[in-house]
Amino acid sequence: MKNSRIIYLFNFLLLIFLIFYIKNYNYISKYSNQKEITGVVTKITKSSDSINIILDAKEKVLLTCFKCDFNYEVGSIVSFKGYFNEIKGSSNFNLFDYKKYLMSLKIYKNFIFTDYKYIKKSNKFIYKAYNILNDRINELKSKTFLKSMILGETSEYGDIYEIYKLNGIVHLFAISGMHVGIISSVLIFIFKKFLKLGNFAYIIIFPILIFYMLIINTPSIIRSVLMFITSSISKIFKLKISSLNILFYLVSINLIINPYVIYNMGFCLSYIIVFYLMISSKKVAKIKNYFLKLLTLSTISFLASFPIIINSNFEFNLLTPLINVLIVPFVSVILFPLALLTLFLPIFDNILFLLLKGFDYLNIFLSNYSIIINVAYINIYLNIFYYLILLVSFYKTKHIYLLLVYLSILINIKNLNFNSYLIMIDVGQGDSIFIKNYFGENILLDAGSKENSAKNIIIPYLKSLGINRIDRFIISHGDKDHIIGAKDIIKTFNVLQIYLNSYKNTDYENEIIDISETNFISQNTYINEHLHIFNYYQNNENDDSLITYLVDYGILCMGDASENVENKINLSDINILKVGHHGSKTSTSENFIKKINPKISLISVGLKNKYNHPDKEVLNNLKNSLVLMTSTNGMIKINLKSLKYETYY
Repeated sequence: MKNSRIIYLFNFLLLIFLIFYIKNYNYISKYSNQKEITGVVTKITKSSDSINIILDAKEKVLLTCFKCDFNYEVGSIVSFKGYFNEIKGSSNFNLFDYKKYLMSLKIYKNFIFTDYKYIKKSNKFIYKAYNILNDRINELKSKTFLKSMILGETSEYGDIYEIYKLNGIVHLFAISGMHVGIISSVLIFIFKKFLKLGNFAYIIIFPILIFYMLIINTPSIIRSVLMFITSSISKIFKLKISSLNILFYLVSINLIINPYVIYNMGFCLSYIIVFYLMISSKKVAKIKNYFLKLLTLSTISFLASFPIIINSNFEFNLLTPLINVLIVPFVSVILFPLALLTLFLPIFDNILFLLLKGFDYLNIFLSNYSIIINVAYINIYLNIFYYLILLVSFYKTKHIYLLLVYLSILINIKNLNFNSYLIMIDVGQGDSIFIKNYFGENILLDAGSKENSAKNIIIPYLKSLGINRIDRFIISHGDKDHIIGAKDIIKTFNVLQIYLNSYKNTDYENEIIDISETNFISQNTYINEHLHIFNYYQNNENDDSLITYLVDYGILCMGDASENVENKINLSDINILKVGHHGSKTSTSENFIKKINPKISLISVGLKNKYNHPDKEVLNNLKNSLVLMTSTNGMIKINLKSLKYETYY
């Protein structure tokens, strides 16, 4: 009893220390403005237009080169010439932050290289082992699956990976407890049953697992291997250290080594799911039916991962627990053991390849019957409360109704916010404005700027608000920086009406017309009591921009219209102006600003853009207005009733 109190006190003090340590931790990079950097290449990822390399130098650095070749392998010592580039994090609320993700991997700097010089190969056996495995796998038909299951690399999956995500089975492709459990079980069986080594087998198994962990080096496998080793040591020497304490100490060690690992989704999922599986293990052990036990474990994992998955995808598949009951045995009993066998005996590659084809067809079939439920972003306080209720429900199953009620609230919380907002989404050098709940309607103005801006920014953000319907999609004009994401928007959401300008259609506009199944409205001025959409027919793409005026809140959105159009507008005392043409000097004339006298002026513009927007003259014309820009403020969110605003920066 006394020992238990000491352990509880120690754990409490350790928790307090971790909170203060994480809160006050600030890593200072060993690099500043160097033009040359030398180190060991530890990872290489190639895409159609760039190469990303992780370099182990004074610290880990992400190296990037656009449209160049790099033909050396992992373990090469190379000197690179170039310059350090700031890593851009998210500038929009609720979305994935690439900068924080890299920090979770202990990467704080990005180096753009333009030239490099090969020096020699590293003598470390870990790199040689990786290359041997990688080269062997690349010779096989099943290489994509083998790379994910053996090396933990999922970048080569392509579109089928989205199906895996939809079905909720991507955890099977992250090397974790299942993989370590199978590998260790096979090794223990061989060493104990055939070689009769007894507990001495662990002395051989531990170094093998540690070596494998160092090759893969992901949070989930680090947790799995260290958990296996510490639990085995405790069991062999009868130390009576509880699994929960071991888990807590492993979390603590990880956080002390790198506090930013808390931003890593794999790290969070790995520990949280294992924690809830542990506290429910005694009750699960009482279930005798194999499939019922598997369904229970799948449901526990699903519930434990729910808030993390929601804040990543903003939706979930209600059938995920059932799909896992079907898929998990197939992967763990057949596919993964066969993958290990194929690695040593390539003769099994054809069999594995055929089974994987069937596996993909099965997943595509199951995805057709998915029940997808959209859930808005869950903030940190609601998350903490969720996990407390989940804890109570697992310890006292009679209180499971609390969890069901709270889940229902989280799923429907998106319907409880009746406020109206204007949200300028930061898409860089382009435009996208969402107006939420404007007299019961959701209005989207434009969908620029880059090729994947809709997929990576606009669509995830709208989903994070719980949006599945857009009542009016107003595309000011056909320039790429306003329209390129429109096609993806239309395919993703229920879009009721689309508005295009009257000028001759660009290729992007023709694509929209071809795929649209909505009540399509084009080449019209539209007016109702709340919304005016003007088209001034200027025979010019920019000046033919649709001008949107939201009457009740005095909001005027100018597209890319110039001073020629501004002279035709007869409005005054505007509350919010979306400045025309990203602050170009062709728009936002002094006379126009004096006439409309905007309280707040919004400029959607990319940081350090090649056009030097916004123009100094435009900013001078707006000197009596509150100017907010996505380049410096990130996303801008304005409550339309109070005009109180919130910016990302």
